[in-house]
Parts: sequence; structure tokens; C-alpha cells
Amino acid sequence: MCGPGHIAEKLCKIAHVLGYAITVLDHRRDRLNAKLFPHVENFVQGDIKENLRNIHIDSKTYIVIATHGHKFDQDSLEAALGRGAKYIGMIGSKNKIETCFNNLINKGFKEEDLSRVHTPIGLDLGGEAPEEIALAIMAEIQAVKYGKDAPYLYKSR
Repeated sequence: MCGPGHIAEKLCKIAHVLGYAITVLDHRRDRLNAKLFPHVENFVQGDIKENLRNIHIDSKTYIVIATHGHKFDQDSLEAALGRGAKYIGMIGSKNKIETCFNNLINKGFKEEDLSRVHTPIGLDLGGEAPEEIALAIMAEIQAVKYGKDAPYLYKSR
């Protein structure tokens, strides 16, 4: 989980119930604590891009990018691409995503690299509260994990 915001708090609770091992990355020490995230196994504080490049990622890894700023989202996505994660999802408006993707294309990433990114993130379940968004994200991750077709929001991109 890149970014410890309100949606991340709810998402980590749901992921814990489903048996996922959870790591949260952020540069802000005050947001990385067991009081806010009692179900997180590992907190990684510091530069998200550098830390994401250095943690173990494989075909059983699901990455959710929901930081507090465009630059951090783009840095997280840049570090996550091409690492073999089963799932990469990123929260963001259409304009933010378009800007981020264009910046990454200008850095040499291909459209096919970016086509793997689930954004808008989550299944089309409805709702706008952090809990509802977290549920939609976790439902999408479960669908990807089990190879199921679902009403993905990102296919509308």
C-alpha cells in the first residue's frame, strides 16, 4: 500500500480479514503507526520510490497506490511498473492519471506497460465513502487474484 490515507486505513482492515500480508509505504513517519493501521505487518518509511524498488515484489503482490500527491503517485507507479506484481491499481482523477501516464511515456515507458494499471481503481460497486471505495478496491483485487471477469472501472478508461 503506497500512501496511508483514509481509504488505505479501511482497505488494510479488509485485506487483513482476507488473509493478506500488508506493507504500507510513506515518507511521513507520523502516518505509519499501529494505532492507525493495527493490521499492518510492515511499515516502510522514507522515499516511496526508492523503497518500492527495494522491497520484494512477485506474482503474488498486489500494489495499491493512493498517496497524498500527484508526484508521489507517479513515483510509486514508476517504481512498481515492470516488477512482476500481479496487480497495480492507482487512485486518481482522469486528469491526474492522464498527466501521470504522459509523464511516464516521456520517460520511456510503453503504453502496454501502463495498460496493466487498474485506474480508475476498484469494481463499479457504487459509493463514495472511504469504506465503500476500499471495498470496491479489495473486490477488484480478489477478482484479479481468482481470474474472474468483473465490472472493472479501469476498462472504461
